[in-house]
Amino acid sequence: FDDGWKGQPFELSVESGFSFHDLEFGGGTIVRIIAPMQATLTVSGASTHTLLNGMWQRHEDFNGFPSWHKVGNFDMMLARVSHGRWHVGSTADIQAGKNSAFMEQEDGTPYDHPKDVLAWKLHTGTAWEVQETVRVEEVCTWTTHT
Repeated sequence: FDDGWKGQPFELSVESGFSFHDLEFGGGTIVRIIAPMQATLTVSGASTHTLLNGMWQRHEDFNGFPSWHKVGNFDMMLARVSHGRWHVGSTADIQAGKNSAFMEQEDGTPYDHPKDVLAWKLHTGTAWEVQETVRVEEVCTWTTHT
């Protein structure tokens, strides 16, 4: 832009989960970019428990690591549990330290983030089954208002 721009970032609060960035362009046009402070996750490819697929919203830390809740279902939690594996299970069971899950990482590597997990296994109701199609990915969404 020939006439330049100036960015004026500010944060509402840590609790809000968003930071706002106002960009002022020549001629008085202001664009507000709303950016998530913590990325959302998406789970895809789970065929045994398809309800696990979809968006997961960042929640408070659990055992010193980030945790997420399924969008639209606060009773489902994705967290790193005490033995160092990432689990998806009921919020109550995970917070109570119960070793029950719908889905967990396949190996025992203590990954810092669930997006780094190489393979996931899902419980079929009678046994654990590795599902190579399962992906956990970070997603950032941007919304602009003028």
